[in-house]
Amino acid sequence: MSNQSEEAPKITSFNGRLSKDGSGEFPVEKGRYHLYVARGCPFANRTLIMRSLKGLEDVISVDVAHWYMHKNGWFFDETGDQCTKDSVNGFQFLRQVYDQTIPNYSGRISVPVLYDKVQKRIVNNESAEIMEILNSDFNEFCPTQAQKELNLFPKEHE
Repeated sequence: MSNQSEEAPKITSFNGRLSKDGSGEFPVEKGRYHLYVARGCPFANRTLIMRSLKGLEDVISVDVAHWYMHKNGWFFDETGDQCTKDSVNGFQFLRQVYDQTIPNYSGRISVPVLYDKVQKRIVNNESAEIMEILNSDFNEFCPTQAQKELNLFPKEHE
């Protein structure tokens, strides 16, 4: 038995997954999810590319934080080139999205963020996992057969 107090590990990432059959915490639904990205982050940009390749622009909304990292972190300012305001919550800083999910969040604030507009919380903030979600979970909403069949994560390359 240790005499030292043990701290719970800090949450630094969100790794939620969607459920296609609706049985999980985050069911696949058109219009329910939102991407927060910043063009200054290559990991966020790749989720935008995947969203476009799969034709999900009308399925998953997006807001783009300013490319410049403010002293308070990623911020929303529609006057910046290709930047938007936060159209979901009206927040000024991405930190507020994290604090909405976990009050007084003390981990790293990063993009991209896949956000559930119904539950008002972050689903996932790991770009590789968001890419996997976009690759297959929303196929039923892809506008063309080619986009439905597009698979950038084939099993033979795992």
